[in-house]
Amino acid sequence: MSLKELAPTYHTRLTEVAKEINNPDKLLNAGCGDGLFDYFLKKKAKNLVSFDINEGDIQIAKALNPDKKITYYIGTAEKVPYNSDTFDCIICVDVLEHIKEDMRAIKELVRVLKKKGKLIITVPSKNFPLTYDPINYVLNRMGTKLRIGIWGWGHERLYTPKELANKVNLKIVKTKYLSHPIIGIVENSYVNSLLQRFTKNDPKNQAKINKNIDKIKKSVKYKPPKILIKIRDLFIKLDNKIYARSKKSIGILLVFEK
Repeated sequence: MSLKELAPTYHTRLTEVAKEINNPDKLLNAGCGDGLFDYFLKKKAKNLVSFDINEGDIQIAKALNPDKKITYYIGTAEKVPYNSDTFDCIICVDVLEHIKEDMRAIKELVRVLKKKGKLIITVPSKNFPLTYDPINYVLNRMGTKLRIGIWGWGHERLYTPKELANKVNLKIVKTKYLSHPIIGIVENSYVNSLLQRFTKNDPKNQAKINKNIDKIKKSVKYKPPKILIKIRDLFIKLDNKIYARSKKSIGILLVFEK
């Protein structure tokens, strides 16, 4: 476990995505970042291909996951160097919102996905709770925004499930709303932004080559006190129970079938 996993939103994304991966022969992680997802998901696929635009993150990912079953390369979702119908399952976790022309990326991911293959996408929700980013919650309803909070991560856009579904244009297998108002209080986006410098290996996304690989590897394997894990899980449980039917969420997950 790493410090990132103490964040309810991150832990929820990881666990919900993992639930949808059923031992595919070839799994693609489009936008793998520092490889932390791969560290936990590599046991769920026979072969894993992961890429990211950030050279520094790829260096870290390779160090964290030296497994022969994982292939890493530096690249973008707009141009995947594989033949059509290659992958049984593709995950794209909080990536599309960073891409200026997201349709190019979506079409490319659909192209390399096999027929009957599964495409798992998570993105930030346009219908986010007031507690997560109160400033932009108000400003968005006035047709404007500030580049802070939910808009402070280099996001080009937020999504509704319908908007994402229309862009992907595949059969929808599942729609899930991730993290609601209680988690918005616990993990307020402004505080989250400040904490990134401690939990993210390259918080400014500057593609720097990281020289502290050994330190990072230790941090990923770090086991926080059990009490902190229990507190995190309690907040997640309360959030999911109270807002079980709510469509107001920090993130959304959609699963598609080609």
